[in-house]
Amino acid sequence: MTRSRIDSTPARIPLSWHLLRLNAGSPQPHGVLSVWRLWERWYEHQHPTHILTPHSLLRYARSHAPGAHTFASGAVIAPGAPILELHFNNAWLATLGSGSPCIS
Repeated sequence: MTRSRIDSTPARIPLSWHLLRLNAGSPQPHGVLSVWRLWERWYEHQHPTHILTPHSLLRYARSHAPGAHTFASGAVIAPGAPILELHFNNAWLATLGSGSPCIS
């Protein structure tokens, strides 16, 4: 019985996947994730966000529209209009695998 090329050739794992997995099993981020965490801290310092409850999936920030935007429905957001920016609550999402309440 001959094996096909698909069965005998190991799959190549992209370098980007290896870089993202540098911190696997470690409580502290390494590689790309450590840079991401630094960026996240800086951004939060420059643009503070708020949460509704400790286990909220989303965070929000009050802001103003940088420019005009027209939606397909015809609704228009004028420049400077008050808006809410939505962000994922990454700090809480990072705890999901460690026994915290999860989304059902």
